[in-house]
Amino acid sequence: MQKRVNVNFPAWMVESLDREASKLGLTRQSVIKVWLAERLERSASQRSDLTKASDAGQEAMGLPLLDKAMGT
Repeated sequence: MQKRVNVNFPAWMVESLDREASKLGLTRQSVIKVWLAERLERSASQRSDLTKASDAGQEAMGLPLLDKAMGT
């Protein structure tokens, strides 16, 4: 399922997006979608890595993991 979202960008940003889209042979919308998807995936990956590191640290110290302690 897709949802429509309207976003206002400053003129300089639209111009930059258009230049990048032209270089890549894509539409402005495609560039925005790809860049946002990449950023969201990177952000989710970083959160996952932090959670894993935190869990490993808690286990190493003999502390119960919060999500396990809460039954989630």
